[in-house]
Amino acid sequence: MASGKTHDRVNSVFIALFILVLFFYNLISDSSILYFVLGFLIGTFYLGPDLDLRSNLYYRWGALRFIWHPYQNILSHRSIWSHFPLLSDVIRYIWLGLMYTIFFLGPYIICKYILQDFEWMDAAYLVMTLLVIVYITATKKKLPKKYRKKRFHFDFGSVVLVLFVTNSVYTLINGAPFGMTIQYETIQQELAQVQKPLQLFFFGNVLATILHTSLDMLLTGFKRLKRPK
Repeated sequence: MASGKTHDRVNSVFIALFILVLFFYNLISDSSILYFVLGFLIGTFYLGPDLDLRSNLYYRWGALRFIWHPYQNILSHRSIWSHFPLLSDVIRYIWLGLMYTIFFLGPYIICKYILQDFEWMDAAYLVMTLLVIVYITATKKKLPKKYRKKRFHFDFGSVVLVLFVTNSVYTLINGAPFGMTIQYETIQQELAQVQKPLQLFFFGNVLATILHTSLDMLLTGFKRLKRPK
């Protein structure tokens, strides 16, 4: 099995060569290819198969890495559910969707569909936001030292935290989480406009997983051949 650094390097070299080939043959005529590259990079450095263990990808989520703890407890390392291309990518997106539903939409859904009373929704979002911030502050120092140096390692979890706090503020102002006040027809129109970029982004993510898993299989097979019989 390849190390996290090896995966990062191999995927980085691949995407660099891929972009050079596109430029050389003048195939970059549509800026939407950037979504593919972005999806590939996200899949390589933040949303790859090795989130099923305490890996570089896991620590790059900063203090928000706790959202992957149940995922790691459910899935064993290098199982088909966490490493098989496409299947594992879909599972990780489903997991992120579940986390989004719990932390971004949870109080809204409970108040609207279960309690049918919005009286406590603002307080619930405020308390949840404060608890998350307190938790992150308390666990920040528990990160390995190299991941506390933000100039060397981009803390992806901080981006998610900013979105989380922004969503809470938006809810306190507008009475509903972001996106819940948009009409269904408007959502359909917007999704139709971003369908191609989203497909390219996801395809880039899947390709990163394919390279990751292929490298693991290749190195594992090579090590088995080298073992004395």
